This record gives sequence, C-alpha cells and structure tokens, in this order.
Amino acid sequence: MSEEKFSAKLDQVVGSVKEGFGKLTDDKKVEVEGKVDQLVGKLKEGFADAKESVEGLVDGVEKHIDELKTKKSTNDTIGSEDANR
Repeated sequence: MSEEKFSAKLDQVVGSVKEGFGKLTDDKKVEVEGKVDQLVGKLKEGFADAKESVEGLVDGVEKHIDELKTKKSTNDTIGSEDANR
C-alpha cells in the first residue's frame, strides 16, 4: 500500500471515529467534521488509485516502446547482414 493510500485510509478511520464521537456527545459540529474527514479520505484514495493506474499505464507503454526498439534494432542488424552477402 502506498503512503498516499495509507494516509487516505487513516483520514477515513479518523473521520469515522470523530463522527461517532460527535454522535455520542450530540455534537453536530464534530459529527460533520468527521463526515468531511471521511469524504476527504475517500477522495484522496481515489486520486491515489488514479495515480497508480496512470503510472502503470506509463510503465506499460515504456516497456512496449523498449520492446519495439529492441525488435527494430534486431531487424536492422539482420537486414545489414543480408545486404553484406
């Protein structure tokens, strides 16, 4: 789990505890703050997931480009050998 996702999950847990405490003490302000903290945590988690997805996509594209370069290099070498015959 990335540090960003861990932080997001922690925000959600803290928010849940805060919301529960607000309900227990009948403190609407604390209860709402807890709900906001949970929402912020969920948004941060979503952004962390999106970031991981984009990083995975970039890694995949880079790998594919490297494979194409290797294949082209191999084909160029084979082509030059055929021309020398």
